[in-house]
Amino acid sequence: MAVTFNDKANPKIETKNLSLYADVGTSTSPEWELQGRGIANWNFEENADVEKETDVLGMVDMERGTPQRAISGIEMKFRKDHKLGAMIFEAWYSGDYSALNALKILVVYGFVDGSSTDDGSFLAAQEDDVLIGVNSVSAEAGGYITADIDINFANKRTLGTAKVGSNGTITFTANSAA
Repeated sequence: MAVTFNDKANPKIETKNLSLYADVGTSTSPEWELQGRGIANWNFEENADVEKETDVLGMVDMERGTPQRAISGIEMKFRKDHKLGAMIFEAWYSGDYSALNALKILVVYGFVDGSSTDDGSFLAAQEDDVLIGVNSVSAEAGGYITADIDINFANKRTLGTAKVGSNGTITFTANSAA
């Protein structure tokens, strides 16, 4: 697949065109909630696992392991009507983090069209079994209550396309098997 950036890459791609949605619904009824309000940046880390070994002849062998993608150091402000924020606060408050152990995150690349027919879809990846780690909850004088979280992906990625409806609902369609 050859990727071509769409008109949103004009001349550079704005961060708002990389969207993360968290499934805050039930196992039978997904509800994709847009994330990012009050978050300053996303920093996708691949954590490449590369091993280098030099033999007695001075030759170097390298092996690449499976990268473990994560987004770390997210400062999330708690906001009214933010369902993922409420889930994170509840887990921290109760000490029961199990609700944050197997989430689904949808990453939408709004700068790459998902179809050659300009149907309004964009490239997307659904990440399953995502674990959110809560590093801290802080309150700053004169500021806001925030959670410092890490989003850890399990390398269970389904590639496809996503379409945002006029009412903000998301429809994800997995690529058909090749």
